Amino acid sequence: CHNREYKGICNIGHRPTFASGDDNQTVEVHMFDFHKNIYGEDIEIKFIRKIRDEKKFPSKASLALQIKKDRQKALQYFSC
Repeated sequence: CHNREYKGICNIGHRPTFASGDDNQTVEVHMFDFHKNIYGEDIEIKFIRKIRDEKKFPSKASLALQIKKDRQKALQYFSC
């Protein structure tokens, strides 16, 4: 996977739906069609387009549904 580019989506924020009381930001990246364990590895992230602002969802299920929509929007963007 060195020097390869993968498409995906990323969230940078406070995870308000899970309200841990921790004010630290997290960075979460989901790469499409990628199935290797790379924890502890260095990666470079290139930001292309913002999909939406961070917001608190009423439930984990509604957040999961929104993430599916975000993924679809990103896949449509990459298919152009």
